[in-house]
Amino acid sequence: MDIPQTLIDKAVSDEVRLGDVYKIELSKADGIIPKNGYDTRDKFFVVLGFDEQGNVYGGILFNSKINQNLPTLIKDYHMPISAKVYPFLSHDSFLNCTKIFSLTSTHLMKGEKLGTINTTDFELIRSTVCGYPNANPHKLKSFGLI
Repeated sequence: MDIPQTLIDKAVSDEVRLGDVYKIELSKADGIIPKNGYDTRDKFFVVLGFDEQGNVYGGILFNSKINQNLPTLIKDYHMPISAKVYPFLSHDSFLNCTKIFSLTSTHLMKGEKLGTINTTDFELIRSTVCGYPNANPHKLKSFGLI
């Protein structure tokens, strides 16, 4: 028996909070480049907002390090995150605040919740994402960030 999508959306929206961090599997179709010949890659996703229906989630991804081949502007909008503060991290990492990813509730539900970003860091992340000069205002608004 298949569960109706509306029930999945409702169940997930009741559980997911701003700042929650999920380990999710992403592919090229999701906008990432898998490494070493794999089709997918596990990434940590921070929930930054919801669409009006509460069933699509906007968030950003963790990176282990900053790709030095990126333009300076993009490198400047990678926020450091300490493994001492967030025990789900095995090492200090960076949040790429230049690209908002969209996930459906079904995709998010396939992931594993790892923890939650504290309120102070969440506000800093949100303001960094919104302050990125090339941020898409429509996307920021659709997830309630502005």
